[in-house]
Amino acid sequence: KGVVTLVKVLRANLDNPRAVKAVRLAITANEQNRRDAIDNGLIGVALDVLREHGTAEVIICRSACSLLRQIVKDDATDQMGFSNAHENARSVASDGALPLLIRLLEHWSGNGDVTADLFSCLGRLAIRAEFVDEIMENGGLDRTIRVLAENVKTPSLARQCCLVLRALA
Repeated sequence: KGVVTLVKVLRANLDNPRAVKAVRLAITANEQNRRDAIDNGLIGVALDVLREHGTAEVIICRSACSLLRQIVKDDATDQMGFSNAHENARSVASDGALPLLIRLLEHWSGNGDVTADLFSCLGRLAIRAEFVDEIMENGGLDRTIRVLAENVKTPSLARQCCLVLRALA
């Protein structure tokens, strides 16, 4: 299948934002493609992009965040009738995404767009009490409050911070 090939290409080209985007587009609004990609290791590959290249370039980090959000998106309106969004979010969070995202927030603290993308991922992954606890234990609450206080006049970033705070409440 095409999406499985795309995951293989991404695995071999973790530093290529076009490969990340190609996979994201393949799983957008197509639950079967999303399932096939996840069954073939997409979650681990997406997190490897962030682990290995998340601090390298803005476009790589933002593309990987966009891919993670697409993986956990509830897209139940397609032909499948339901999605595995909650299970996918659990898998992403269980694979170490939360501390990774919080570390990347530190690295990209001077870039509002990347920071907003990272907070958007955090907010979508804070779906269970243990994940909320993990975010808190890794300094996510303090970082969110600090970033919000420093960027209250930046609407997109302030909005994402507020969404994370709501998810943590």
